[in-house]
Amino acid sequence: MNKNLLCLLFFSLLLLSCKKDDPTDDLGKKQLTLLGESVIDVPAEGRTVTISYELTNASLDDMVENAATERWLHVTETNIHISSKDKKLQGHTACRVSENDTNALREGKIEFTCGNQMVEVTIRQAGK
Repeated sequence: MNKNLLCLLFFSLLLLSCKKDDPTDDLGKKQLTLLGESVIDVPAEGRTVTISYELTNASLDDMVENAATERWLHVTETNIHISSKDKKLQGHTACRVSENDTNALREGKIEFTCGNQMVEVTIRQAGK
């Protein structure tokens, strides 16, 4: 009987210690997401593209940094808006894609980072 009671106690504690997935666990976590396509096709002549992103559960101290992986990609302007009401940071970054004077298709990336999160947009540019 004593052995059965210990087994029952053990399994009861085991069941109590199991935690169900709670959707509210993600509340308060920052999430960086793109608000558009993750791949943008550009003609050989080049042009300026605008990339939009959002950071949820943002604070006034949060920064989203961006970087181009290729010299023919130039970040020219970034505008951000932080809503204290719903704790969202929305950003729009303009990137100038230089003319591709070769016949080859080329590809580069614009990377956006906030803390340990990163999202990226691939820029594919046609050749002449």
